[in-house]
Order: sequence, then structure tokens, then C-alpha cells
Amino acid sequence: MKMTKTIVALALLFGCSATTNAQIGGLLNKAKKAAKEKVEKKLKKAKNDAINKAEGSAMEKAGLKKADYDPNCKYKPSKEALAADPQANDQTIEKGFTKSIGDIHACYEQIQDVTLYSPYYTDDAKRFYGIGAEEGTFYNIFFGMFSETLKYDGIHKAYHYPNFTPVNLANEQIQVPCDEFVLNFWTCRFIADPKSEKALKEFVYAYTWLNSLNVKAIRHYAMKDETAGVISDNAILPSNFRQMRYDNLLKLANECAAGITAKDGSGFSRLLYHLVLKVLVDDFLPRHKDAKNDDSLRLLSLKLDTPRIGELLDAYQNDFVDAVSEPKGVTVDAKTRNAGIAAAKKFAGANFEKAVFTKSSWQTFKESKYPYRITAYALPIAIITKEGGKRFVQYCTLTKSANGSNYFVQAGSDTRKHPIK
Repeated sequence: MKMTKTIVALALLFGCSATTNAQIGGLLNKAKKAAKEKVEKKLKKAKNDAINKAEGSAMEKAGLKKADYDPNCKYKPSKEALAADPQANDQTIEKGFTKSIGDIHACYEQIQDVTLYSPYYTDDAKRFYGIGAEEGTFYNIFFGMFSETLKYDGIHKAYHYPNFTPVNLANEQIQVPCDEFVLNFWTCRFIADPKSEKALKEFVYAYTWLNSLNVKAIRHYAMKDETAGVISDNAILPSNFRQMRYDNLLKLANECAAGITAKDGSGFSRLLYHLVLKVLVDDFLPRHKDAKNDDSLRLLSLKLDTPRIGELLDAYQNDFVDAVSEPKGVTVDAKTRNAGIAAAKKFAGANFEKAVFTKSSWQTFKESKYPYRITAYALPIAIITKEGGKRFVQYCTLTKSANGSNYFVQAGSDTRKHPIK
């Protein structure tokens, strides 16, 4: 053995005495024992590797290997899950789902390695899977948060998450906002039951919240990985598109299309339906394996043009714009006044009441390079309109061409119409 030979060679090299030879005998015995243990450890490892390989092969054949999660497979809950989760064996299939509560929870165990909150049945993690809370709680959180966010344009004012909940994980404590509970729950339940009509709708809602350009929410908290709490849509969508029922997607899209123009709908509901339909026709329907080569997708896309998202946002956000005092004007020359009022009337249309000049000095704009010719002049102007018995002011810019012959009004950086106190 290599270790024994090494010790003997060292003894000869140093010319050991009889006393030392006795010590070498002890060392040799220890070396033999160590070598034997090393060989036994290797044999044990080889045996375990063979067992694990055989078990892995058997699990793979049975569709149970975690790396190859299959939503069509019926999984069994672990002993730990059965002990901690009272619903682990619940065979109730709720309305809108194709799997029982227990089967869905069993799937949570199979996908817990790709979400930050696991095992799903622990006290800190179960909140992220909807366990122990009423379904309505998640809808109240989601729609309340969504409607609040859409009140702001993200430029002059943005939505800030109000509350953060401390969560103890294996490595550290993190602070999460309320949307984390909703998004993780709806995403994971969809992965567990992708053929479910309800789970699909909830996932599309969550996807819209995360991916719509019109949703601007600001987080001020530290996380190890802000995106790790919710499973990445890129990680799950390709495989799960095959599991989605195309008719469920189409049904949701048609529901959204009708909701955009529903007479009994609210400003928020019409806006939400528009945003959801947008992600359906862009990211879901055309990529489905059963997508039809007909006019259905084109007709649904046309619904996004009447009305357009900007119109719906303006209509909704106007109800939440800060009221201001009527601006005070300054005196300008007669030519500027007459041309400015004419341009303001053209800009505001039939609701025009008056134009207020807030400055009298024109700002000059020139070319950036020599000979630095003047390109235009600008003057701030406030346009007051009367709509539905209420007065509004919009802060705009009166622009004059370089030769002074053309005047026109354009919206300023704040495009909103403010109610006048």
C-alpha cells in the first residue's frame, strides 16, 4: 500500500534504532488500519453511488426526478409534508382547477428548489403558497396594489410599497413586500396545475404586473436576489405553454376584450383588461403550440386600439391628479397674446376656456453647432378647460418658429390636467 511504503522508506532513510523500529511497528499498524478504512470508504461510496444512480434512473422512468418536473405526473407528498401540512392528502378539486389541493401541494415539493421559499409547509414559507389565508385576501392585496400603482405616471409620482414583512429563511432574514406573497403563490399554483382555468388567469395577472411597462412600482428594501422570490417567467413559460389549454387562454382574452369597453366597468377594470389582453396577444397566444392561423389574434389585437392604453390611463389617472390653484398670469404683447390664444384653442378644442401666460420672456433655442442659428422660441402657457362642470388646468408650451410666423402649443413635461381648487 502506498501509505505503508512511504513510512518504511522514511524509516530507512533516517537509520532508525531498535526503539524506533518498535515505534515503526505501531505506525505500520496504524497505516494498515487507515488504508483499510480508506478502501472501505471508497467501496461504500461506490455502493451508494450505484444505489443513487439506480434510484435516479427509476425515479426518472417514473417521472419523479425533480430536475424533470412534469405537471402531468401525480406526485406523493413526503413524510415531512404529511406531518406538517394538514391538506397534503386533501383530494378536493376546487372549481376552476383540474387537480386536487393535495396534488397541487405535492407539486410544490417538486418545484421548491427553484423558488426562494421552501420547504413550502414551514411557517415562514407557507404564506407564499396561499396556505392558511383566505383566497380573497390575495385578490384584495393584488387589485388594491394594482389600482393604486396605476394612479401615478411614474414620473411625477410613483407607487411605493407601503409595508414589508420580515421572513426568516435558511440563510438570512429578508424583508418582502405584500406582492411577493401573491406573485409566488399564483405562479407556483399555475406551475402545479397549468391546465387550470383559474390558475392560468391568476398567473397571467401576475405576469402582467411584473412585465407591463405601464406598471411602475418602486421597492426600497434589500434582498439577496430581488427576482429570486418569484420564479422567473422565462424559466417556466417555454415548457408550460404545452400544458396550457389554448381555449382557456382564448376565453380569458375574449373576456378582457369585452371588459375594455364594458359600459358597467370602472376606469380601473377597463385599464386592467387592456393590460392583460396586451400580454396575452403579445406573449401567450402566438407562442402556443395550438395557435390557430386565422383572424382571431388579429381581431383581438384590434381591440387594443379602441380605446388605446393612453386614453384609458389618462381617464383613470385624472381622478387622482392633485388639485392646484388657478395660475396667475403676466402681461404679454398683443401679437403673442392673440397668436397664443389661437394656438391654445386649437390644442384644447371645444372645452377651451382661457389661456394664461405665466412668463413674458421667450426662451431661445439654437443649433448645437456653428453658426448657432435660432431654431425656435418657447414660452410657458397654462390652458384652462371646462369639462363636465369642472375646471382644469394643463401646463403647456407655446412654441414660435424662428421667423416668428408660426405658433403652436404642445403639452409640457406634465401632461396631466389638474383640477382647479
